[in-house]
Amino acid sequence: MNSQVTDPDGGIDLTCLVETNEGTVVKKQPNMGRVVVATRLIDITGTKLIRERPSLVWSENNWLEFLHKFQSCSSSLQGAVLDMFHPPLDSDLLLPDRVKAHQLASFGTIQDIDLIHKLLAIVKTNGHQYYGIPDVSYTETFGFPGMHATELCALFIYASKVAHSCIPNTAYTSKTQDGCLEYKLIRPIPDGEMVTFSYLDKLFVTPTHIRREKLLKSKSFLCKCQRCIGPDFCRLIHCPTSGCNDCMACVDPGDGGVTRWSCPNCGELDQNQVLTQTQKEKAIQDELNALKMQAMFGVSRGSITTAKALAKKASVQLSPVHYLVISATEHCATLCASLAAQMSAQGPAFRKGLLSLRLEAAELGFAFVSASECAAVGCNGKECSVHDVEAHDPLYECSSEMFFACQDLMQAPPNEWPTYAPLMVERYLPNMRICFGEEDADVREIEQKVVNYNVAESPPMSKPQAASHRSGKRNRKKNRGKK
Repeated sequence: MNSQVTDPDGGIDLTCLVETNEGTVVKKQPNMGRVVVATRLIDITGTKLIRERPSLVWSENNWLEFLHKFQSCSSSLQGAVLDMFHPPLDSDLLLPDRVKAHQLASFGTIQDIDLIHKLLAIVKTNGHQYYGIPDVSYTETFGFPGMHATELCALFIYASKVAHSCIPNTAYTSKTQDGCLEYKLIRPIPDGEMVTFSYLDKLFVTPTHIRREKLLKSKSFLCKCQRCIGPDFCRLIHCPTSGCNDCMACVDPGDGGVTRWSCPNCGELDQNQVLTQTQKEKAIQDELNALKMQAMFGVSRGSITTAKALAKKASVQLSPVHYLVISATEHCATLCASLAAQMSAQGPAFRKGLLSLRLEAAELGFAFVSASECAAVGCNGKECSVHDVEAHDPLYECSSEMFFACQDLMQAPPNEWPTYAPLMVERYLPNMRICFGEEDADVREIEQKVVNYNVAESPPMSKPQAASHRSGKRNRKKNRGKK
């Protein structure tokens, strides 16, 4: 472990529970407060920058247990917890917690309402979902976002100083043998730059205005990372000017009440054109929300057909890499896999249709990944060669989607796989190892069955068309924790 790092204001040892610290230190940054920064260039993907033991672990939403464990901590650990950042206690975000603090003071061993309120604010800002054990083997279960979650939460002293970014350079997991939290490198960090992670998932299919809204409501800050202050490529649209084949980026997400799109050739849309585009987005979003709600009550071939038609319509009205197209594609993939699982329980008579659905789910998953890669770099999807799987760098944020696509693919005969699949999967193996562990048995199986299958005879690779996308998924094992 690196030498002790103390808080410049209070003399608190921030590394008291840190097992490993590779080239980071806590410093004060203008307008940011205390953050973790790199002390040298760190550029080896997968490097474990921070390994830290939790200061507190408690059952999710069991606030009496949390308060009891806090009271049982040493005074030094209590001081380190109370030193963690939180929004002002009189902010609108924390008003409901004031009511909860009054209730907890009536039943718990801590009667200080202000102290309880402060602790609830600290947990809301710094709490991590916590596993404390390695990943279990993959078992297919079903559900949509929010239906499955970890049952434990934890606080980490040093890791609480890692800042948020919508283009993070680290990812973390607590699915470790010894229960430590690990922050691993997913993008290079220059010397002196902040170490960052993301509070949010699905970063490259979530537009700026939605990311900011979520962060403002849940964490009480307006994100001003480089992605949030730059063009929003998640809302890339076709330029409506006749004869122009370019696409327009959203150059102002509308936080101030006005959304703006700009074409490099034709300039900005006027107010009527902006209104037309936002109405299209809303109509498609409403349709997609309705389809997702219907899927909660059952999946059929008809629901898959409807979802695919919506993805196609959105691609024409908006662009192939617009976040609503990608989200619709993801939903299609989930529907296909879910229906396939239902059919598998009905016996071998349905095998042919089942395998067709599995293959379709895999191809839709690959399309989701491909479109996400384009959205991450501002590519309109038209500029990518259909034969070039390596047009853009792999995204760590797509590791789970690639994993699920592989699970579907492996249930279809290899001679029916798309020719681009082995190379596309191979490119994501390093990210899947970071996400799920170097020794993860499921990732090893993917490498053996997909990447190493008939390598010598593999035909030239081509890239999937990025038109549709997968949503919500099926397995508790492969969910990453959230802070």
